[in-house]
Amino acid sequence: MPTPSLLKSKKFSQQYSHIYNKRLLQLRAPCEVTAALKFGDSYAYAARAIALEVGQKCYLVGTLYKTQKLKPSVLDEFKDDVGIVATVEPLSDYTADDDSLGMR
Repeated sequence: MPTPSLLKSKKFSQQYSHIYNKRLLQLRAPCEVTAALKFGDSYAYAARAIALEVGQKCYLVGTLYKTQKLKPSVLDEFKDDVGIVATVEPLSDYTADDDSLGMR
């Protein structure tokens, strides 16, 4: 039977999605204006990624998420609490050739 764990003083809410959403809400309008001035009629504005059409030159404003397999996990913060010993040294660069970008 697993032993219960106590969370001492660390408190987390739902990841960081609310921060990214608030930032996007504040920056969307200025980004759209800047992009419209930069691209003019050469590119169409796509309000949603689902509205993109194959072959159409367009731009959209949103939040990108970079998947990085070398990025440390938030669970690493708890390893000392449960007695897990790290077996590798921290990296100075968490990027790898197979990292990818995705929209959130």
